[in-house]
Formats: sequence, structure tokens, C-alpha cells
Amino acid sequence: MATVSANRLAVQINGRVLEAKDELHRRKLEVLAKFVRALLASPEGKNVAKIILYGSVARSEAEEDSDIDVLVFALGKLPILEEDARLLAWDVSLAESEYISTMVYPLNTVYHPHDFFFLSAFHSGKEVYAMANEQVRRLTAQNNYQLALDYIKSAELTREAGQIRAAIDTAYNAAELTAKSFLALVVAELPTRHGSIIGLFSDVFIMQKQMIPSTWGRRLNQLLENRHKARYVWEAELTEDMATDGIDLARDMTDRLRRYLAETAVMKRDDPDEQENDPRH
Repeated sequence: MATVSANRLAVQINGRVLEAKDELHRRKLEVLAKFVRALLASPEGKNVAKIILYGSVARSEAEEDSDIDVLVFALGKLPILEEDARLLAWDVSLAESEYISTMVYPLNTVYHPHDFFFLSAFHSGKEVYAMANEQVRRLTAQNNYQLALDYIKSAELTREAGQIRAAIDTAYNAAELTAKSFLALVVAELPTRHGSIIGLFSDVFIMQKQMIPSTWGRRLNQLLENRHKARYVWEAELTEDMATDGIDLARDMTDRLRRYLAETAVMKRDDPDEQENDPRH
């Protein structure tokens, strides 16, 4: 919700106070607040992870004809949210006679910016909304789970077509995505190297929590080795059994992840501290 603070040139957007340079700047910030409120209240608003204001309005250099430039970072499937953001921005623009320019990108872009545009926007921009980290991690795990299921289907199809290299590679992608999903629920930062992901996954869920079979760690390491051969060693002897074991492992892991997501959701609902801090209560 947008409100004007004690300083009439300061605008509050979703609990964050943005200081306005002058009345023109304040006006544009209030229009931004209206758009943010509408976007978060939309059906796809639950997938919005971060909103950043950038450009001249963020730098307090707005002129009369300056656009209100907004970056939206989201989880899940982006096309629907992208269309909603575009339509809502247009509606607010028409109602307020201020043009809002929106661009929607996956949340991973924040963590792995791939060009100078994003680096500049993050440096000079202002964050006006951010989903709670715990919620981001959970939604990331859920989205990775769905993607892993797609990879498993692809691995099965390529195995049936006799494309063993592709089947092994895709099965590993599914298994690693699932391991990363498990980790996303319990650690703040994920490793970036394949071996480190497997090592941390095994340490946390086999050694510490003892909630998955000890054989999964060894099978994951073997699948990673087979994947390396499938990708880079033309002379490697790769068999259908290798692909099948990789697919079976990925399927077992996704099934356990599905149950773990359900278990942790129940634990969260039953936690009185969580309920006390939940704004819906």
C-alpha cells in the first residue's frame, strides 16, 4: 500500500519509504506504488519475487516526460505474468497519465546477471518489493520439481529412441535439479559446481538428516561420471542400463522431494510462531 509519510515528499511503497526530490518525483512514485499494488494483488502476483525501479525516476532525475521504468523478477512460468504486468501497467498509465515501462525476467537473473544493463539497474535502482527468502526458496524448489519431472519424461523418450547419451545427460539434469531443490529448502546459498552439489546434498540429507537412502549419494556420483562421459567422451561405452538407472534414481528423488515438500508445508502450518507472524492470522 502506498501512503505519504510525515515528509509529504516521501512515498511508502509496500512498507518501503522512498524519498522524493520534488512534487513531480513524488507523483511518479505514487503512480509506481499504484502499479505495484495492482500487480501483487493480481492472480499471478504470488509469483513475483522482486520489483526494482530503475532509470531516471530511481535516480531522482525525473523530468515531466520521464518513463517509470520497472524490472519484475519472478518464479514460475513468465508469459502469463508478463502479459498481466503489461496490461496493468497500461491501465495505470492511462488512468494517471504517466507511462510505466515494465520488463519481466526470471529471478535467477538477479543472482546471475548476464549483461551490463542488469548490473547498472541493480547498482542504481531501488528495490520496492522483495518476497521473503523462505518463500523464494520454497517456490524455487517447487518449480525445480516440475522441471525435473519434464526432464525425466525427456530422458525416457530419448532412451526409448536409442539416444543413450542424451538420456543419461537429461537424467542427470533431473537428479541434480532435485538435489538442488532439497538443498534450497534448508541452506541459504547453493554450491555452483556439480560435485559440490552432490557432496552437500549427501552430507545434509544422508549423513545429518538420514532421510534418504545412503546409496543415493553413490548413485548420484556414478550418474555424474556417466554424464561426463556421455557429453565429452566419444569412445565411452554407454549402455541402456546406465540410462535406466539414472532415470530410476531421478524418479525416486523427485518422489521423495514431493513428499518432503508436503511434510515441510505441514510443519510450517503447525508451527505457532509461524502462525503468529502470518499476516493472515
